[in-house]
Amino acid sequence: PYQNNNYRTLQHKHNIIHRDLKAENVFISGANTVKVGDFGFSTRVQNSREILLTFCGSPPYVAPEIFQNENYVGSSVDVWSLGVLLYFIITASLPFRGDTVSIVKRKILSGSFAVPKFVSKDCIDLINGLLQLDPTKRFTINQIKNGLWLKGTTFPVTRNGKNATHEKKVMEILKSIGITENLLQEHKAKGARSNVTGTYRILMHKNEDKFLTDDKEKKFKKIVLTCPTFKSKTCTIL
Repeated sequence: PYQNNNYRTLQHKHNIIHRDLKAENVFISGANTVKVGDFGFSTRVQNSREILLTFCGSPPYVAPEIFQNENYVGSSVDVWSLGVLLYFIITASLPFRGDTVSIVKRKILSGSFAVPKFVSKDCIDLINGLLQLDPTKRFTINQIKNGLWLKGTTFPVTRNGKNATHEKKVMEILKSIGITENLLQEHKAKGARSNVTGTYRILMHKNEDKFLTDDKEKKFKKIVLTCPTFKSKTCTIL
């Protein structure tokens, strides 16, 4: 959950609204590494309070203001979806369930949901803060991070410098096979349908995986070197 929250912090910092945050779009790519995918409904806004109009998202995760056909603030609907996602992670079920979209919509607009008894009070408080019907009363990212449920959590540090290094290496490889930066920009709008964009993403992924592997090996060596050594009694006798 804390990595998803950290992702939201980074994304909203760059004024990117996902608009389809759900369990199916969250991927475990390695030990302690969570990634968010499917940016098909995403959009970039000029500022954090910009008003959006497009109806989008998956019904069980859609914020009430979207179902009410109202204009909405992107960051607020992402926070609502994060609340649904957190509920799902903790309970393995969705807060608003129904056999039809109409039933799900009615439950979301009512804002009522039950939380299992095994969920801690601090977690319930966080979920309630995320799933506020009034978007202006919904928790902000800072309120989430500073809440009691995440107290003491160390959030991952964004490796902006490392990412820039990865991309530089990838661009050099692409250039060597005839893919220029201009060509990459031309194919950007096609997304996954473009073989040029696909090649770029595969190379970036491989480069990042190599970095993560190297990073883990360094940490492992550090642990081994700092561990105390013990002399075997058998060796002493011999």
